[in-house]
Amino acid sequence: MEMSQQLRDIENFRREFEQLKQQYALSKSTEDLVSGIRRASENPNYRHFGQFFFHLGNSYMGDGDLEAGAACMKATLDYFSYVDHHGIFYLRMAQYHIEKGDPQAGIGYLVRLCTEVKNLEVHMAAYDLTEVWEKYRKLYASQLPEQTPAQKQKAPPEPEVPQPKQPSECSQTMEQILQLGKDDLLLSLSQHLDELSAYGEALNRLNRWERCAYYADEVCREVNSGGFEGYLYYHGTHFAKAQQAFAQINAKQALSLTEQIARKFPGGSMPKSEGAIQNAMDQLEEREIDFEDEDAVYYSTAEKEILDCLVRFVLENQNHFR
Repeated sequence: MEMSQQLRDIENFRREFEQLKQQYALSKSTEDLVSGIRRASENPNYRHFGQFFFHLGNSYMGDGDLEAGAACMKATLDYFSYVDHHGIFYLRMAQYHIEKGDPQAGIGYLVRLCTEVKNLEVHMAAYDLTEVWEKYRKLYASQLPEQTPAQKQKAPPEPEVPQPKQPSECSQTMEQILQLGKDDLLLSLSQHLDELSAYGEALNRLNRWERCAYYADEVCREVNSGGFEGYLYYHGTHFAKAQQAFAQINAKQALSLTEQIARKFPGGSMPKSEGAIQNAMDQLEEREIDFEDEDAVYYSTAEKEILDCLVRFVLENQNHFR
């Protein structure tokens, strides 16, 4: 697809997205929201834009419009199969049911949240939902079996710290992963690199080919979860490494996109430390500078380029992957 066509698709989507929000502001009809999301999902040029509807629903929930928020989030997960924000969804659905007077249904969602989401506090902080989680966690805790005096006196166990695995200890070997189709290969490779590096806590355990794949994959995972804003705010110290990875795997559009992002920062380059990055992003927000255009390009075409280049890079260098 030519870039001009990509930009037209982005602009057309933005126009329809804004029209849908304006229509809802006038009608307050959640049926209109759901219908609009369904129509967008049926347009093959919009198939990568589901994130926008999900985050719109989350925004409605944050503003107190529970009906619109729940409708948006449910419809997005129904119609855009690749969107995967179940941690946010479970918490918001718990909020919806509890506030609507059905605490048992809400607790059911809280149980799923606590059962299925790892590093829960970190996950909530990443999406600025800590306050919401703190509001309902006591209700969840009240459903747990009461501890005996002996259990209360017993020191709590030390939190489990992930440890890097040897290649032979991982869920799958690279030989098995390399036999998979593209989508399964990427998912399995991502898990494999997480296991080798203790989920990014021991990146020094990866060789340079594995680290290259890790940084490229991390961008895809994080941008799909929270856009470039979320990626930069919590993983911005990896930004330069991701640029190097894109250059190494020959993902030219992604590299150009990251250069465009860097130019938005003071001095036209990404700060080095986490604190400096977050301070700079807070300043950008005050100036109403965001990354929505970059998100749209990523969802439209850059993500596919990264994934295609990453698969090719792994296959061409498979002897270096353990």
